Amino acid sequence: MSNLTIKQLDWQFDDVDFYFNPENRVFSAFMNSISFMAVGLERYFCKAMKDAEAHISDPRVLDECKMFNRQEMVHSKAHYKHCKALIAKYPGLQEALDRCIEMFDEHYEAHDLKYHLSYMGGLESAFTPLFGTIIDHRDVLFGGDSEVSSLFLWHFCEEIEHRSS
Repeated sequence: MSNLTIKQLDWQFDDVDFYFNPENRVFSAFMNSISFMAVGLERYFCKAMKDAEAHISDPRVLDECKMFNRQEMVHSKAHYKHCKALIAKYPGLQEALDRCIEMFDEHYEAHDLKYHLSYMGGLESAFTPLFGTIIDHRDVLFGGDSEVSSLFLWHFCEEIEHRSS
């Protein structure tokens, strides 16, 4: 049985500003780019994990795979909601979201499952030190819109949490 907990949070990104932390505009832009990339990347991860399920015979490993996938889907939906709020205010960003999704769809079609799982493993291992550093310095990096800041901190904590999956 998996020890992952799927947290469904009701994100409200009403009238979100592109620079959600006006004191740190560069970091705000960096986090926004993560939201746009996360939609396509988490979707990519979900496709790979779904395809991997057919090759898993151990019920405990299969359960862990499914829970990991559910958590990634929740992340993708949360970032999608953030992106759509930004797009409502800045319509030109729709092209960026479409391209991010398209880029990961193309990447998925270009490689086999072994590649995808290796790619995921490499990225997931790099996320822990990056996101851990961001969490450690949250007092200087985050501010401004508390909902957007909370989205990223929640996601980064869950990335570290599911690293053991």
